[in-house]
Amino acid sequence: MIDVEGVRIKSTGIDLRNDQQQLIAQTFLDTMKQKDAEILAKLTPAELSPEESKRLQTVEAAAKEFLTAKIRKLGIPAENIHLPSVKYIDPSGEDKKNKVMRFGYHGGLSIVCVILDHATRGDLFNAFLVTTHELSHASTAKEARIIWKDKQGKPVIEKESIARGLGITGGQGEGIGIGLENGLAICDEVDFCNGYLRDKFPADYQKRLKWIERIKKRFDFIQLNKSEFGPIPEEILVPFIFSQSPKVGFLSRLEVPILKDDLLKNYMLIRRIAVDIGRTLVSDQNTGLSVAELFNLGRTYLDRHRYARTNEAHRKIVEIYGGKKARAIFQVDDGGENIDQAMKMISTKG
Repeated sequence: MIDVEGVRIKSTGIDLRNDQQQLIAQTFLDTMKQKDAEILAKLTPAELSPEESKRLQTVEAAAKEFLTAKIRKLGIPAENIHLPSVKYIDPSGEDKKNKVMRFGYHGGLSIVCVILDHATRGDLFNAFLVTTHELSHASTAKEARIIWKDKQGKPVIEKESIARGLGITGGQGEGIGIGLENGLAICDEVDFCNGYLRDKFPADYQKRLKWIERIKKRFDFIQLNKSEFGPIPEEILVPFIFSQSPKVGFLSRLEVPILKDDLLKNYMLIRRIAVDIGRTLVSDQNTGLSVAELFNLGRTYLDRHRYARTNEAHRKIVEIYGGKKARAIFQVDDGGENIDQAMKMISTKG
């Protein structure tokens, strides 16, 4: 394992001297940076007014300060904190082939993109949330694995994979633990929203608070609240409410609130896991801790290993839930796939 610019790079499948590993690691890192640059070159930058640019830059700087303070509190050395600049992208020029998602994307080793759907109307709250989420991913420890295969007597790279935070690169390049990593980025998003954004942009925050009353009456939310994911604390809902508009004619002036239930489910899954971890960490004298205190305790434990990449958090999850339930947790991805099954399994005793 070679550390280059904060990225741990490991080659498997061939034996290499240390100097060869170092050369391959640096070459791999340089190649990934070049790929990042090529992706960014294909995207259309968002057209922003001076005021919009100022607001976005202010929030980006505040999010970096928030994350840096949290990371230092975890005992991570300052030299291990890497927070790249955010690129703001026009959705009309979005390149689906390069996996730039609808709201935002952190990929490669140095890309953080935020899609600005509502820049022209001035409601940048969506972008503020996504900026914090993607920077949270970018701030974590990263590991790259290069998997070699012998072909006709010559070693050839068969697969490459990159994992961040609690994500793990598997032996064949597949990733696991991605839902855990995404859930902790969502936790950062919730904290930043209900702290900094609430106070800095009260009108946008209050507007979403009013939307909550409408969302709480919807059948899908009622069902979710009654499921294994509930009960859902009302005070955490604002970060999961995004503003959208129809793309047709005069209707484009309307604002329609949508509930990002995939993110909300991911948050509630992490909340349950963190509380269960918290219970295993308390001493006999602290058995009376509240659920909120247990959550904070377990989340700090997960966060610490998210930056240290020791795999201790994954072992703790196996210890608490057993192999079958832990496997279901590790298979949850950042789009919510397998999350219903995982939550149901860990909510079932035995």
